[in-house]
Amino acid sequence: IVVEKTFTPDKPGNFSGGSVNLNTKDTPDGRVLTLSTSGSYNSQATLSNVLTQQTGSQDWLGMGGGSRELPAMFSNPTFSAPSASQGRTNDSIARLIDQTSKAFGGRQMQPGRGKGAPNQSYGLTFGDQWKLFGAPLGVMSSFNYSRNLSFYDDGQVASYIYQLGDPTLTRIYSYKEAQAKDEVLWGGLLNSTLQLALNHKLGLTWVYNQSGASTNKMTQGYERDEAAESGSTLRTRALEYTERKLSSAQIKGEHAGLPLSARLDWKLTLSD
Repeated sequence: IVVEKTFTPDKPGNFSGGSVNLNTKDTPDGRVLTLSTSGSYNSQATLSNVLTQQTGSQDWLGMGGGSRELPAMFSNPTFSAPSASQGRTNDSIARLIDQTSKAFGGRQMQPGRGKGAPNQSYGLTFGDQWKLFGAPLGVMSSFNYSRNLSFYDDGQVASYIYQLGDPTLTRIYSYKEAQAKDEVLWGGLLNSTLQLALNHKLGLTWVYNQSGASTNKMTQGYERDEAAESGSTLRTRALEYTERKLSSAQIKGEHAGLPLSARLDWKLTLSD
């Protein structure tokens, strides 16, 4: 695996970095089978009373976005959800916020509590060689899965400003924060090579990655707000879910020994 973070002379002029070049082994020397597993204990999260959120049946696969679809009113391109700060001084906006909240029905709207699971990961690798119409066919494949949980409940977030002529700092906000993050990541790789002749071969590479992360956060503390009552405490509750996937397939050919000692390499790639 070659990661290029900056420009190099062999790249186009508009290349700015961020390239990952994955070179896999063409043909295994023989049958390969590897199974690995690992686990770890996080003293802050494992078996602790961590923040949780309502889960779907496919959360363990990092595919929980479908169970968290927004209400129909959010599909209207002209709809814009107002912010809580606007509702503090405007009754009509406050009613719209109330209507928007009730559109979620019985869904969980704030973090719950539950026991944290230990971190875990699994890996499987398989490779072998066969004959296809008399030509050597090599296959290498791998699968990896991991799930990790992090948690803290003693976070401190604060902001102060300095005003010219004032010897003290002015507090803008200061919160105590608790946050839990449950991350799932899994993926597979398949690489096959068909040696058509001594100087000619075809290859197929397929890569898939899927990830899902649920973040649950609670904050409590002070925020300077002219509309708020003096000495009031601000409390926020946040639930977040992020799902990502990447799929890439590539067919390639390498042909040497052509007339005039020429060589032809070609690739067709499809990514989603």
